[in-house]
Amino acid sequence: MDSREQRRRRIPKENVRDLILEAARELFFAKGYEAVTMRAVAEKIGYSPTAIYLHFKDKEALCHALCDREWLAFGQVFAGLLGLDDPVERLRRAGRAYIEFGMNYPNHYRWLFMTPRPDSSPETSAIAKGDPRQDAYAFLRETVAECIARHRFRPEYQDVDYTAQLLWAGVHGIVALHLARLDIGMSGWIDWVAPARLAEGMVDLLLTALLTAPNTGSGH
Repeated sequence: MDSREQRRRRIPKENVRDLILEAARELFFAKGYEAVTMRAVAEKIGYSPTAIYLHFKDKEALCHALCDREWLAFGQVFAGLLGLDDPVERLRRAGRAYIEFGMNYPNHYRWLFMTPRPDSSPETSAIAKGDPRQDAYAFLRETVAECIARHRFRPEYQDVDYTAQLLWAGVHGIVALHLARLDIGMSGWIDWVAPARLAEGMVDLLLTALLTAPNTGSGH
C-alpha cells in the first residue's frame, strides 16, 4: 500500500467529506461550476474519482451539499441575535454581522452570492425553509415583519419582502464593492474608506431611512 493510500485511510470519513467540499468550493469559484469535473475535485485532494463518488453521487449532489453547508454556516451568523427583543437593534447588528462575514470569509461569500451554479431549492436542501435559526432570509424577513408590526417603519415600507430586500441589497453592495476591489485591483484609482466604517455608515443610513423617527436601537 503506498503512502498516499495509507494517509487516506487514516482520515475519518466526515473529514474526507469536508476536504471534498472545500476543494469543490475553491474550484467552482475559480473555474466556474460547468468547467469543474468530479475528477478535478478528486485530484485536488489526492483522491481517485471513485472515492469522491462514495460521498456524492454526482456533481450536482456535491453542489447541493456545499450549498447546504455554506448556508447553514451563514445562518449561524444571525441565529445568536434571535434573543434580542428590539427588532431594530436586531437588524442593526445583523447588518454589521453580514458585512463582517463577507469581509472575513470572502471565498464563502463569493460562493453563496457571486458564483453561478444550479439552482438550490427547498426540495434539494436539508435547510428548513422559514426557520430563522437556519434560513438567513427567514431571519431577515421575520425581523422586518416585527418592525412593521411594532410601527417602527414609515408607511411606504410596509411591504415585508420589499423592505427586507432593500436592506439586503444595501449590505450586499458594501461586500460586493470590497470584493471587487480585491479581485480587479482598483486600489490605485480610489482612496478607499475602511470597510468597517462603510459598514457602520451603510447600516445606519438604511435604518434611518426606514424608521418613523430617529432611533438609537433601544426597544419599545
